[in-house]
Amino acid sequence: MRYEYIHKRGNRMNHFTSSLIFLLIMLYSTTLNAQENASGRIPEYPVPYEYPTGESIKEVLNRVRVYYESTSPQKIILAETGSELTDFSKLNKDARVSNGFSSEWSYTHGVVLSAFEYIDEVTGDKIFFANNTKFYNFVVKHLPYFRKNAEKYGERSGGWPAIIEMQALDDCGSIGAAMIKTYLKTKNNNYLELMNSTADFISNKQFRLGDGTLARHRPQYRSLWADDLYMSVPFLANMGVLTKENKYFDDAVRQILQMADRLYIPQKELFDHGWNVTSGDYDPRFFWGRANGWALMSMAELLGVLPKEYQGRDKILHLYRSMVRSLASLQDGTGFWHNLLDKNDTYLETSCTAMFTFAIAKGINEGWISHVYG
Repeated sequence: MRYEYIHKRGNRMNHFTSSLIFLLIMLYSTTLNAQENASGRIPEYPVPYEYPTGESIKEVLNRVRVYYESTSPQKIILAETGSELTDFSKLNKDARVSNGFSSEWSYTHGVVLSAFEYIDEVTGDKIFFANNTKFYNFVVKHLPYFRKNAEKYGERSGGWPAIIEMQALDDCGSIGAAMIKTYLKTKNNNYLELMNSTADFISNKQFRLGDGTLARHRPQYRSLWADDLYMSVPFLANMGVLTKENKYFDDAVRQILQMADRLYIPQKELFDHGWNVTSGDYDPRFFWGRANGWALMSMAELLGVLPKEYQGRDKILHLYRSMVRSLASLQDGTGFWHNLLDKNDTYLETSCTAMFTFAIAKGINEGWISHVYG
C-alpha cells in the first residue's frame, strides 16, 4: 500500500530540515499581522499568536546554524581507522567522506542550503551562506579523487555515490538547485561541471513518460510522486535564471502542469501523493501533507523567477491559489496540518506545516494571494 512508502519516505526528512524551513518562514512572514478580536485584544490560541522579534529570530537561526556546523567535520577519512586522509596522490579504496549531515550530498541537505541562501538574502549575515561555499568547495575539491576511486574499485567505493552514479531526482535536484543559487552569488566556475552534469541528467537521462513528464520506476513501475516536483522544478527554474535559456523554464512549467493532470484532484484542490501506469479511476487517494508541501513550494520557487507573461504561468498561479484556499480550510486549530490532510485522526505534521507556511507567506509578500491568509 502507498501508506508504506509514505512512511518510509517521511522518515528521511528529519526534524533538522524542518527546523530550517520554519526559520525561513519566520523571515518571510515579517509583513503578517495578528488579527485582533472585537475587544481589541489578540485571542488566545494553543500556539501563541504573536509577532516574533528580529532578535528572537536571529537567536534561533544561530542555534540551528551552530548545530548544523557541528554535524560533520567535512573531512576525507579512512573507514577502518577514522583517521584523516591527507595524501591524495594515491588511490585508496578505504577513503570515505566523514559521516554527518553537513557532508551529505542529499535532497534534505539541499533544502537546508537553500534556506541558508535565503537567510543571507534577507538578513545579509554572511555567516549562514559561508556554509554553502564551504560544502560545495569541499565537494568539487574531492570529487575527482572519488571518481578515480570508483573507476578502480567500483562505483560505490568512497564518497558521494549519488553523484558518481546518479540514478534519481533525489540524487541531484534539490541539492543541485542550492548549488546554482550558491554559484549565482559566488561565480565559482569550479561548480559548473557538476551543475551541467546534473542538468544533463534531469533533462536527458532521468526516465520520463511519453509526454515528457519526469517519472520513476520505484517503488512502482512507471509511476509519479508529487515529491519529484521539488526534486526537479527548483533546479530547472534556477537553470533558467542562470543560462537565460527558455528550455529550462519550459520544462519546469511542463512538469507542474503535467504532474497536475495526473495527481491534482480539482474537487479537493490538492495533490494525490502518487500515480502509476496501472492506476484506475477508483484507486484510493491519499492527500499526504508533505507531498502537497513539495508541490506548493515548487510552485512558489518557479513563480518567483518566471517572467510574468510566460506561457503557462497563469495556470500555475491558479493551481497555487487554489491549493492555498483548500489548505486554509484544512488547517488545525493548533496552526499545524495533519499528515494526511483531510484525515483529522492522523498526527499533526511538522514538515508539511513548515512547507505550507513558507509557500503561503511568500505568496502574500509577492502579492500572489491576499494578506487575509496571514
